[in-house]
Amino acid sequence: MTRPLLFAGALVALGFIPARAASQGREVTGHVIRAVGQMPVAGATIIEVGGQGVTQSGPEGAFRIAVAAGEVRLLVRAIGYERKVVVVNAGEANVVVSLAEDPFKLEAVVVTGQTTTLERRNATTATDNIRNNELTIAPAQTVEQAMQGKTLGATISMNSGAPGGGAQVQIRGVTSILGNGQPLFVMDGVIISNDAISDGANTITGAGSRSAASGIGGSQDALVNRLADLNPEEIESIEFLKSAAATAMYGSRATNGVVVIRTKRGAPSATPQFNLTSRVGRSTAYRLLGTRQFTSAAEVRSLPYGNGATSPDTALLTELYPGGQIPLTHDYQQELYNNGEPNYEVNGSFSGGTAATQYYVNLTARNEAGTAPNTGARLYAFRTNVDQSFLDGKVKVNMGLNVTRNSLNRGLSNNDNTNTSPIYAFAYTPGVINLDSVDATGTYVRNPFNGGGNTESNPFETFQYLRLNELTFRQIGNLNATWSALNAAQHQVSITATGGFDRVQISGDVFSPSFLQYEGSDGFFGRAVRTEGNIFNYNLQLAGTWAYQPTSTMSLTTTGGFSWETQYNRVVRTRALGLLPGVETTVSGTLLQDADNVLGDFRDMSLFANEQVLALNERLALTGGVRADRSSANGDRHKYYIFPRASASY
Repeated sequence: MTRPLLFAGALVALGFIPARAASQGREVTGHVIRAVGQMPVAGATIIEVGGQGVTQSGPEGAFRIAVAAGEVRLLVRAIGYERKVVVVNAGEANVVVSLAEDPFKLEAVVVTGQTTTLERRNATTATDNIRNNELTIAPAQTVEQAMQGKTLGATISMNSGAPGGGAQVQIRGVTSILGNGQPLFVMDGVIISNDAISDGANTITGAGSRSAASGIGGSQDALVNRLADLNPEEIESIEFLKSAAATAMYGSRATNGVVVIRTKRGAPSATPQFNLTSRVGRSTAYRLLGTRQFTSAAEVRSLPYGNGATSPDTALLTELYPGGQIPLTHDYQQELYNNGEPNYEVNGSFSGGTAATQYYVNLTARNEAGTAPNTGARLYAFRTNVDQSFLDGKVKVNMGLNVTRNSLNRGLSNNDNTNTSPIYAFAYTPGVINLDSVDATGTYVRNPFNGGGNTESNPFETFQYLRLNELTFRQIGNLNATWSALNAAQHQVSITATGGFDRVQISGDVFSPSFLQYEGSDGFFGRAVRTEGNIFNYNLQLAGTWAYQPTSTMSLTTTGGFSWETQYNRVVRTRALGLLPGVETTVSGTLLQDADNVLGDFRDMSLFANEQVLALNERLALTGGVRADRSSANGDRHKYYIFPRASASY
């Protein structure tokens, strides 16, 4: 027992012994620029081939590196660009390196373990990467919309066209009828929630169920997942882990793949960098279904579903068109989805720092007006990332905090069993009546078709008075600390601790006034649903890494550690029918029909070990690992389930 303790103590002590003074050398300065446009490339890595020199370029592309005397070769590489080797002669002190863009993203850094990464050219598992310039090339309301069409092997489908997001992300065709096919999302080392909570719109639409037996939450509404709370402007890159190795790295929760999100960080600069971006536009509905053109009342009465042949439709048609001729047909979709309100986005970032301290601050205000009246999404987001190093770089601490306020008003869309959604109501309503009109009392015209009465609806009235709001307040924080215990020529030993939390508070509010046409079909006029949800995730990970480079053409990296994760879900939802006129609260209903109280807890503890080998001048890559999971989601929560992995590439 004494010998291992002595070895461990010596190892720790080595971390504080200054490295042996390097042999007499010289200093080379330079700039890294883009081959096209001559713009500076920040964050490029410059390595002395066969030597110890290594550095990174600053915001203006400038770098300074200590190299050996005489002629040297510098390897310059950056994410998104092809690597390049330049020769610096003995009498040369300044160089300019131009990098060409890499269309295949071979220089992208991919995740191979909890604390290890690897260039994509050497990766042994299926991965894909989206950079920030690809995410923000066109305006997008949410992260999932920004990801659409930009990665292979991942299907991203929107639930509806309503503002505020709501998408399904599936990696490599994982599907399920009742289960969850969503991948695991990790942002800056923190496992974040992507749960979607029903706001109870099926109380009106009857989609899925509106009965007490099936519960309020069993709906087919256009749910909004929590990716809608993230700001694409704050993201540096998104990586997709598609193979079974994702399960071995992150456990059973990663069965459907993993999406790893990295946010932007600051870089050393002589002066702080400030960027301000603004966008103004307007959303327009396109490729609408159109409408059938009617020329006579007799043509309407002869429709296959026969709605125009019975009172009150016949009387109304006779009143509107006494001569039997219809001069104008309304295109209801074109008239409803014609909201002219503007969209805007203002994004400002502030970054900079010194060699020891770097910071990044971002503020965003965005308003997305829907194409239908009284619909939209409004996001306010704040993010700050701070990186600090101590003891001449032996200890590095990274901190991050993200706060968002997301307000949505989506209106009715998607599935419907009560003819309240515009798609269903318009399908059974000939465009021969101006539904977007009111009488002298301000009451909208009633839709007389498809049975009329409260079996039908007027979508123009519905979108004017129905309230379907969701307010989300979210905080995500992360803290990462790395201690370089040993940094020798052939050995590097480090210990990393990562912790973080994700807290989501959701308030949903559905209010349908008693005077809307469809109200009263079940004997109650007016309904309200109130939803309160709280999601809280936190995780902690401790890992040690030993990197060994016996020769210049071979390197080995060993990682081991443990992780711990806990998630709490709390959802309380109530529904009231038969509201008093002018009252919107659920306590005022004559019938409190349903009440849901959903409690969900998840706990996971795991042990992991990984080995990564690069040999033959990075031509051969070997990766192996094992993860032991003990989770409350498993059949036996006290048993460790083993997830091994091994892969190779040449």
